[in-house]
Amino acid sequence: VIWIKRDLNEQADALCNAAMNAKRSWRTAWPPPHWFNLAEHGFLALSDGGYRGPGCSAVGWITYYVGAPSQTIQIEPMAAGTEFFSQGVNDSFLAEVSALDACIEHLYRYIHRRVYAQGIPSQYWLLIYALCRSQKV
Repeated sequence: VIWIKRDLNEQADALCNAAMNAKRSWRTAWPPPHWFNLAEHGFLALSDGGYRGPGCSAVGWITYYVGAPSQTIQIEPMAAGTEFFSQGVNDSFLAEVSALDACIEHLYRYIHRRVYAQGIPSQYWLLIYALCRSQKV
């Protein structure tokens, strides 16, 4: 997990603000690009949490497929989502941590599905699982 400057996280921030404005949650996903291979490529994930006061907090996150299939870096959208909280998240730090958790949970589920679909041996799956879970705050 790497914290980046706010201006590099504008997409996740915009999603978070949209969730608070609309007071709703949503998710969407795109299929993997033809060049993406889980064993050779990776992911970029951005998340942001916001708190406007009691009854209004949210998270926004977006993930990308990242790779260099032809020696040129490719970045393609993977999934994006928001979660609106009318209760339970009552400060900005908890909103930020909830955003990171939602983003990592999405990546964990994606990797879990792909590992089983590709028939990767269980000892590798356990390693991937441990790595994903160790990143949770």
